[in-house]
Amino acid sequence: MGNTIANATHQAYDLGSGNRGCVAPSSSGTTDAARLFTLDINGNGGVVGENVADSSGLLSGNDVFTGTAGRTLYSDDIQYDGHNVIKTGVLTGHNGFGQIGGVIDFLSHPNANYLYRGDEYWVRNRIYLPAGFEYNQNGRNKYFRTRTHHPDGTSHGYIDLYIDGQPIGGTPWDFIYEGVQSWFAVGDSGDALTLGAWHTVEMHVRLDHLKGSEGGDALVRIWFDDRLIGETTERNTLVHTDDEVRSFYYFTYWGNAGAHKDIDIYFDQLEITSEQPSNIDAAGNHYLGVNGGAV
Repeated sequence: MGNTIANATHQAYDLGSGNRGCVAPSSSGTTDAARLFTLDINGNGGVVGENVADSSGLLSGNDVFTGTAGRTLYSDDIQYDGHNVIKTGVLTGHNGFGQIGGVIDFLSHPNANYLYRGDEYWVRNRIYLPAGFEYNQNGRNKYFRTRTHHPDGTSHGYIDLYIDGQPIGGTPWDFIYEGVQSWFAVGDSGDALTLGAWHTVEMHVRLDHLKGSEGGDALVRIWFDDRLIGETTERNTLVHTDDEVRSFYYFTYWGNAGAHKDIDIYFDQLEITSEQPSNIDAAGNHYLGVNGGAV
């Protein structure tokens, strides 16, 4: 079983290392009203075999990636909740960039906005790894990636959730903000993706260049199949007070050594929102959840 918070007083935890202080459930969203948005990339409404990307961010009125999604296609190979899904993957020997997943440039997408210190966002995804899937044999798999910049354009790296297919110490998920380089190991053996089954993964991030112990509001929460498996205020989520979140990357890269075999992944309902969801988890936290939809 995954780690859970067992009582209403919300005993927060930081798996692996770091602070075990209390993280109070937020009673209202913190994102400025001018920057509220929701994107939902899913298999509905697309043409089977069509690329799930357009430089405008929209296809037939549906949210899609703005680029870097060469092998990301609408598919009817399998279904989620009775609807078509999206298939992505990487070919043998390829590092994956330009093939797997996709990028959403918030400036290019008409339904998105840059995010700043004090803002927060949730990203939730349904994912299916088919029989025969092989994790990256040379390291972790990049999964949810939110890119940060200084206003002058200097990249400060990605707010990353990784899939650890070969867990270190039994932790199938790893978080890091590249701008600060402090890993946060998340979950246990019951929180790992299993082949041939749909799973739901969600991450909530509040943006701040200061951690809780520094008087800041930085926050990271991770859910797996509706269970809160990781939470910390002791990881920075920006480098400087005026940094900007400019884009979101879904997978996009397999690894320097390339894939050892052709890899396919199915997903659906990749939802990104800066608006506080209405669903509440067992600990009193707002989240999209397994049964949640667009906020």
